[in-house]
Amino acid sequence: MKANQYLIIIMSMTLTACAALFTPNVTTNIIELEQGNYTLDNSHASLNFSVNHLGFSWYQGRFKDLQASLTFNPKQPQLSKLQAKVNMASLDVNHPEFQKKLLGPGWFDANQFAFATFVSDKVTFSGQQLSVRGQLTLKGVSRTITFNGIMVGAGINPLTFKHTMGFSLVAEISRSDFGIDAYLGPVADKVELSFNGEFVSKLGSPSKQATKANSVL
Repeated sequence: MKANQYLIIIMSMTLTACAALFTPNVTTNIIELEQGNYTLDNSHASLNFSVNHLGFSWYQGRFKDLQASLTFNPKQPQLSKLQAKVNMASLDVNHPEFQKKLLGPGWFDANQFAFATFVSDKVTFSGQQLSVRGQLTLKGVSRTITFNGIMVGAGINPLTFKHTMGFSLVAEISRSDFGIDAYLGPVADKVELSFNGEFVSKLGSPSKQATKANSVL
């Protein structure tokens, strides 16, 4: 009986230690973040859109294939830059037939305009809040839009040992500005874009990498 109790205590202590080991030390203050070049972790990223449909509901869809790079300077935000590329064919609206229609000429026209891009020209932040202004090019048309939101958290990822930062951003566009004007009225012109994703340092953390190597040895 006592042996079983000791075993349970040891297992509990082990699990607690493992949980602590894999819980990163996260900051939410942008000024404390690591300067450098980052790439988007596409396995932890999403770009969704939402538009009012007939006044009854908010119709939503997402794009599954994103690429993005971030040059980040917390002390000189004017030197920070975000560039993103979206594969339009990766659209997912959970309805194959309507999805095919949306990718056609009357809507996104993905055969002719395979990608949408965003290139920032101004990044500002304070505390956890940030704003990213830039040029969105969609269906061959470029317009200035602004994403606003927060830096969710940043720190060393205990699984990859690399600096990682996550953002949640929202912007609003008028789809007619980009030549996507089918069914205007019944389907709203205003579309909300929401991005959530993690960016990973290209260099990682040498000190953490050394710690990892030593633990293996």
